[in-house]
Amino acid sequence: MSRERSECPRHAGPARLASSEDITIACTCQTPTAPHTRRRHPESDPAQSQRKDYAQCQYCWKSKADGITLKKCAACQMEEYCSRECQKNAWPSHKARCKMNRSTQQITQEMHMPDVKTLYSFAQKHRANLANCSIVALDLFIDPTRCMRFVLLVELYPRPESRRIETSFYVTEAKVVPLEEFGAQADELRKQLALANEEQKKSGALGTLFVLLRANLPTGQVTNVTGVGFGEHSLQGLRRGLPWKEKLKKMLNEGITG
Repeated sequence: MSRERSECPRHAGPARLASSEDITIACTCQTPTAPHTRRRHPESDPAQSQRKDYAQCQYCWKSKADGITLKKCAACQMEEYCSRECQKNAWPSHKARCKMNRSTQQITQEMHMPDVKTLYSFAQKHRANLANCSIVALDLFIDPTRCMRFVLLVELYPRPESRRIETSFYVTEAKVVPLEEFGAQADELRKQLALANEEQKKSGALGTLFVLLRANLPTGQVTNVTGVGFGEHSLQGLRRGLPWKEKLKKMLNEGITG
């Protein structure tokens, strides 16, 4: 995760706007209200079968669907590994992200920003949605190497009144962005992508893509970077023009998990 300073442009206007997929939000006070329920969305999969497929060790990329148990890095409590050996082997690529995660956590704790941990949990809840839509968005079925040059950027606003993690943020935009648009951070993202893709290919898969969730909080911006490994099976049956953005917004904004 990384944090950037951002000023809220205005607080004028209604406290809440009606939910809409095409809504433009200029301020956190305009975020549509979260569903007022503690129950799982009826379209969610209670078995979380897809989520298990994409709950992956960040080194060997095996998933919970393979029967493994994942444990978080003890230092940053973010990335997960299936064994001490995988965590040790992943350290050269995880070292920079681990430091960045811990630095962000310290800053946000000092600024009393509980949304940071909520953002991570939100990303994990929707990991299958993010994975499925990002693979289509990046056109990886046409050219798998696009994951080295582009990322999926998702703009979010917090919904603190939400009673469930999967509805704790509202998506206003999702777009494919070239790494160059991240300025000084582009080189680090490129380096991390290269390391992640190298590790993924060792396991016989095609590569790793990054999804960046950027939360616009009252005190600034916080970005969560989610890595998703993909193989040949992930690209089967895909074609250009599938409505990935509409699907992503619906799933995340309504709290539908796989």
